[in-house]
Amino acid sequence: LFTLRDVEARETYTFDSIDLIAMEIYELLY
Repeated sequence: LFTLRDVEARETYTFDSIDLIAMEIYELLY
């Protein structure tokens, strides 16, 4: 399972746009 902290950690070396979209999806699902 991906936690918010893991997402923030990966945000440093991954696409920010994907993380932003993922955050929106998580908010919609939960």
